[in-house]
Amino acid sequence: MVKIYDHARNEKPIQSEELYPIFDVFSEKYMPLYRAIHDKNVTEIDFTQFSETASSPLNYNLDVLNGFFK
Repeated sequence: MVKIYDHARNEKPIQSEELYPIFDVFSEKYMPLYRAIHDKNVTEIDFTQFSETASSPLNYNLDVLNGFFK
C-alpha cells in the first residue's frame, strides 16, 4: 500500500514489471478500489483509522479499503 500511496502522490512511479498481490486476480467486486488507485484517489484514505491506537480501529483488508470508494 505504501508504493500505491507514493504512486498516488507522484513521488515514485510503480514500475510495470513489479507485481503486487492486489492485482493478481481481477475481481469486479474490487473495481471501486482499482479505479481509486488508477485515478490517484487513495490519498483520501485516513490510514490512521487502521491503527491499533485508534478508538475503534478498522480491519485492514481489501473489503474495507474497497468500501471507501463505493
